[in-house]
Amino acid sequence: MQKIFLVFLFIKIFMATTMMHSAEDVAQVFAEGMAAFKVDELDKAITVFKSIIKIEPNFVDAHYHLGLSYYRKAKFDQAITSLKRVLELLPRDLDVWVKLGMAYYKKGDFDQAAEAYQEVIKIEPKNIEVLNNLGMAYDELSCFDEAILVYQSALKIH
Repeated sequence: MQKIFLVFLFIKIFMATTMMHSAEDVAQVFAEGMAAFKVDELDKAITVFKSIIKIEPNFVDAHYHLGLSYYRKAKFDQAITSLKRVLELLPRDLDVWVKLGMAYYKKGDFDQAAEAYQEVIKIEPKNIEVLNNLGMAYDELSCFDEAILVYQSALKIH
């Protein structure tokens, strides 16, 4: 019985050590991805962030920076997919909602852009930048009355 306990204890210690080492490795790889991202080596950054996600599917920062990398490369569908994954993990992250709205806007999907910006306004109604972006999306949708109301709201805050 004691032998089984020792084997079990050894396995737990080994697994914990391996997992900690693995987390350190992932953090180091993420740092390499961030270094590539910061100097606009976006293909390298994308490769690194995707490799991290294969190992750690819920690594939020890898999904986020993958989305930003795709956005910078004007690959808006891929950016949208990555940013939506971040929102599955962090549904109230305003920055991600803003970036998602920008990706939809750049893609020309103004309805979806407006919806993303409206999510931000629900949480932070006095965000002037987002009110401006929402107004621009309404302009593109020819919803001029809504655009005027949004712009007026932004002006009252400013």
